[in-house]
Parts: sequence; C-alpha cells; structure tokens
Amino acid sequence: MAGLRAVIHGLHTKLGTVFTISIFGVKKVTFLVGPEAIPHFFQGSESEISQSNMYKITVPVFGQGVMYDVDLTTRSRQISFCIDAIKPMNLRSLVDAMAQEVEDYFAQWGQHGVVDLKHEIAHLILLITSRCLLGKHIRDNMFDQVAPLFNELFDNSFYLISFFFPHLPIPPHDRRDKYRAKLGDIIHEVVRSRRSSGLSENDVLQRLIESNTSNGRPLTESEIAGILVALVVAGQHTSSSNSIWTGACMLSDGGRNHMAAAMEEQKEIIGRHGERLDYCILQEMVTLHCCIKEALRLHPS
Repeated sequence: MAGLRAVIHGLHTKLGTVFTISIFGVKKVTFLVGPEAIPHFFQGSESEISQSNMYKITVPVFGQGVMYDVDLTTRSRQISFCIDAIKPMNLRSLVDAMAQEVEDYFAQWGQHGVVDLKHEIAHLILLITSRCLLGKHIRDNMFDQVAPLFNELFDNSFYLISFFFPHLPIPPHDRRDKYRAKLGDIIHEVVRSRRSSGLSENDVLQRLIESNTSNGRPLTESEIAGILVALVVAGQHTSSSNSIWTGACMLSDGGRNHMAAAMEEQKEIIGRHGERLDYCILQEMVTLHCCIKEALRLHPS
C-alpha cells in the first residue's frame, strides 16, 4: 500500500485538490484535498455526496444497523443520541468519575521515571471512556476483558486498503470481526442485565437504554452496542490525540513556561475552591484551555 500512497500523492501534486482515480480497476474514488475542497464533502447534500459510501469502512467496526449502515434519517437520529450524551449538561455529572480515574491511575506512578506518553494517555482515556460510556459495572468488573478488545479493534480496522475494500478477507479484517463480535456479546449481556434488573446508572449506556427511535421503539441491544462502539472509537482517537499532543507541546523546551503557568493556575483555582473539582471549576482554567486549543490547532485530530 506504500505504492498506492505514493501514487495518490503524485496525482495530488499533478492534478490539484480534486481528482478521481480507479483503485485496481474495480472502484472509482474521488479525492478532495485541502481546506477549500474538503467542506464540499461535509456540506454537500446526501443526494450529491453520500457520506455513507465514504464511511463504509466503519460498518464492520460499529456493526450493522447503525450509523453508516442505515439511511440518513435513521443515522441523524442515532447521531443525535451521541450528541446528547456528550453535551456539557450531561458531562457535568461525570467530572467526579473522570477525576477519580485520573487520580487512581497516577497514584500508581512513582516520583521519577520514564514513560511512553502516547501509551499511558491512550490507556487512561480508555479507562475514563469505559467508566463514563460503558458504565461502572464494565469498568470495575470487565475492563481487563474489554480493553484488549477495543485495542485490537483500533489496530485492525483502519488500514488504507480497508477504506476501499472493508470486507476484503485478509487477516486484520478477520481479527477485527472476531474482536467486534466479542465486544458485542459483552455489551448485549450488560444491556439485558440492566434492563431485567431495572437498575439505573449515570452513564451513556443508561441514556441509550432509555432512548427510543423516531417511531417510539426502544433501541435494540445491537443498536446500543453499535452506537457505544462508535462513540468509544471516535472519542478515543480524538481525545487521546489531543491529550497526547497537549502534553508533548507543554513538555517541549518551548512549552515549559506554559506548563508552569497552567500548573500555577490549577493550584490557585483548586486551592480557592477547597481542593474541590467540578465542571465549572474546570472552566476557570483558561491557561490550560488555551494550551489544549493551541495543540489542537497545530495538530488537528
């Protein structure tokens, strides 16, 4: 596939921001490259540009019957569930759980040492994601089962060839399908258990269990599992990438002053609030927010 990447790069250089190529003579793909061309893809109507065709790579990952495997109306409804789940008003109540995960994780570290920042931050984000999206039961009792499955799903789903032929029978795709099936089984069982027990938790899983389709039907176990996997996959990538780059920039020689300023700001704000931390207090950390936004500007996820 290195050869294919070189061909695409060469065509971009030769033909400009919009060009179409034939992949192995069986599939035509149009490329939109750069800030002027890309908006046409995201802003075009479904009749002009079908995002579902582009994102067929996600169907084996998210599962059938969700997101880019359904019509636009159904997909829009499912996306609204995701947007609602991560609205600030819903995330406010999860700050305590997030902070506890962070404190517990770093409490295991010593005062000195060398770590792989990318690995550590990605693992921490997955811990937080499991607690806030999948629920306390999975986080406390099944994380050692779930985490490797998600990691394998991340590693085996998004090869360049997968974008063009997502169902090609190759070893990575076989592993992807195997791990996705196991994840589905785990989430299905948790949904069944929670529904039968009547137990209600403060997490995204609960909000999906209580959600209905446009015709009033409760979401099925498969739909809930698919939407959750979509949230985890999308959130894990963007959150990990932005967190890692923020840390890397602040730890660089040019970022040490910003690191010191952010830490001093946190000490002052948290001290003023009696060592308490909540959503509103986090919003006061302007220096930290500026560092995060600048890292995102320099290294978009």
